[in-house]
Amino acid sequence: HGCALLTEPVALYKDVETCCAVGLGWVDFEFCTSRSVDTYSNGWIVDYGNERCVKDCDPAGGPPCSKTEHKDPSLHIFASGEECCGTLLGWVDTDTCVARAGSEAATSNKFYAEYTSGSCIKDCSSGSAGCDGEEAPPPIALYDDIESCCRNGQSWVDPYYCTSRSVSGYSNRWVVDYSNEKCTKDCNPADGPPCSKHDDPSLRTFPTVEACCATLLGWLPLDECADM
Repeated sequence: HGCALLTEPVALYKDVETCCAVGLGWVDFEFCTSRSVDTYSNGWIVDYGNERCVKDCDPAGGPPCSKTEHKDPSLHIFASGEECCGTLLGWVDTDTCVARAGSEAATSNKFYAEYTSGSCIKDCSSGSAGCDGEEAPPPIALYDDIESCCRNGQSWVDPYYCTSRSVSGYSNRWVVDYSNEKCTKDCNPADGPPCSKHDDPSLRTFPTVEACCATLLGWLPLDECADM
């Protein structure tokens, strides 16, 4: 801000830091000290409307800088996006919150549980390169990979069912069909027997037809149980 003529009476301070701390105690310290020298704090501020934290830097630089210049002197500025998200947006997954600062529609490229299908979906922008999922709805837990998402976010689902359906495939393992007293294979039904339609996420799958039959249909001879 350079120099300015004083209007008496006014308190004077030896430096910007003291002036901000004592004379403008209601203003965020980082905001005051940075604006006093015509710059930005490069700290992080909350954007409640988009449930994210963005950086207090020149908007012309693009994300993660805030879309418009930050002008609220009282808004607390944090040292990191993680600290800002964890403190003020605790209901939003921290990774999601921080990732959203990267663009106007930022995503984390991690995975979240989609309970109706018993699978895990990638948190990415539909239509973008390499995206076969969709943006995660907040608040929701995110996982680094499909395996950890299935293990922790879909613990009630057979892990082989979850991991295979998460990549639009089949487990190629064996499942019980109690109504027909058979064990059938979880593979593309269009291929015909022993493949069959399997859409029960909680049903245990087995590596072999023998294991499936012995465990769940043990009263039947193998040649009657195995749908070959």
